[in-house]
Parts: sequence; C-alpha cells; structure tokens
Amino acid sequence: MVAATISRTALVVCCRAVAHSLIRAGVAEVSALRRQPGRLRAGTSPVPLLRHADDQTVVGLAAVLLAIEGSDLDADRLSPWGLVAAPRFPGRARLAAAFAQYAVDGAWGVSPHLVPHDSLHSMAGTISQALKLFGPNLGAGGESDGAREAFLAAMALLGDGRLPGVWVVATGWVPELVPGRPGVVPAEPGPPRHQCWGVALALAMPHPDWRGPTMRFGVGGGHPREPGAPFDAIALEEWLAVPSDEGRPPRHAYWSLGEGVWIELEEVGRPAGPAMQGGRS
Repeated sequence: MVAATISRTALVVCCRAVAHSLIRAGVAEVSALRRQPGRLRAGTSPVPLLRHADDQTVVGLAAVLLAIEGSDLDADRLSPWGLVAAPRFPGRARLAAAFAQYAVDGAWGVSPHLVPHDSLHSMAGTISQALKLFGPNLGAGGESDGAREAFLAAMALLGDGRLPGVWVVATGWVPELVPGRPGVVPAEPGPPRHQCWGVALALAMPHPDWRGPTMRFGVGGGHPREPGAPFDAIALEEWLAVPSDEGRPPRHAYWSLGEGVWIELEEVGRPAGPAMQGGRS
C-alpha cells in the first residue's frame, strides 16, 4: 500500500505509530544502560557495541529496545526497516576534551574511536547494527531542532512506499552538556543535575485494520489548525503514551514542522494493548 496521497491542497504521507518510548537517564543511569540497554537480539552483546559509544547513542538504543519490548513488534522481522536518528550536539563534551588534548599531545593523544562514535550518523549506525537493520540509516539535524529534521527525513522515506517501516530516534541532554561549564558531571550524591532523554517511535506503513494512532505528514496547502505548536518530540511521545479506551471520542494532535510541513496524530478509541505501551523515566 502506498503511504503517500496527493489531494488538491497537499501531499499527505500516512503511517501507523506502532511503538514508542521515552527514557530519561542521569549520568549514573547512562552507565548502567551502557552495560545493559535492554533485550538485544540473540548473538548481540552490548559490551563491544557500546564500549566507545556516545551517551546519547546508549540512551537512544535503550529507548528503541524499550519500545520493542512494550509493543507487538517482532524484533526478528525488523530487518527491512529504515532508521533516522537525531542526536543533539553528539559528542560535544568528549570532542571538546579531545581538542584540548590534541593541542598538547597531537594526534597521538586523541582516541581513534571519536570519529566513528561521535559523528552525526554514529547513533543511527550503532542502533542499526544492534537491531540488524538493512534499510537506510542516517543521522539528521545534530542541533536543537534535529528531531524536526528527523521526522522530515522519515516522511520522505515512508512516502517512497518501499520500506515497511522507519524508526525515528531523538535524544539530547537537559540541561545541555556545555564544555567548560562547571558542574557538567554531578559529583555529589542525589538527583542528577543533567539527564539524557531519548524518544523512540516506530512508524509503519498503513494497514486497513489498524485502529491505533495514525500519523499524517502534510506538505503544502496548510492545515485546518494552522498555525500549530512548534514541534516537540517529547510532547509527541507523551501524547501517544496516554492509554486509549474503547468508546472514547477520537483524539487529535497537531504540530508544525515549519516551511508548510505539519504532523497530525489521530487515535480512535480502542482497548489499551501492548503495542501502545512504553516509557521510562
């Protein structure tokens, strides 16, 4: 089934939101997730995969695995899927330290693992390896609005109609890990000052029997609720996390991606099932 349709006013790409999760992890929790991010496919060990990975890659993978665990998705049947990942300022703190070390010791003082693990596409590549995905994987954005760009890329991949589904993963630190700022890593016990968040969303091609959340991407022609709220990946996941009840009126949500592009979510009432569960904080 082709996911994209053209109306007289807009190009609309439709898909199913079949799994989702949100993770918030402090510095210590990220270390624990690095050792065990979740249930991986047989034969995949997290230790070599994540030993040198950026913290956001660790949290992004954990969010994807949590979404799979709380859904009806079969991890062994995801191989044809694509993946778009949007880390926010990936490797920022580590690269700042590496530049300072390079000034002292030259190239011999810098780890060769920084390039493959702290680049924009590193998260997408690592998660694809963990899930054994053979569809396209790419990084998007890299700055504060990276999640918006990731959903734009997912829209393009789904609109092509050749992929059964696409994972969208967005991550970031709150507050941002700014190099050289005191207190970047909390030393005192208690609630961590910095948290890394990760949102994972599985978008699948339309199906006539689907009664869960449906996502529509629109390009051009405007939207009846224009202008929409600025896009927020966390708000989108939290909307999906609200349990659905049979008989409840349909729910709608709408965000603007800018430049005439919008996202609309719709969910008709249905029994809450494992496919719509997820979330960790």
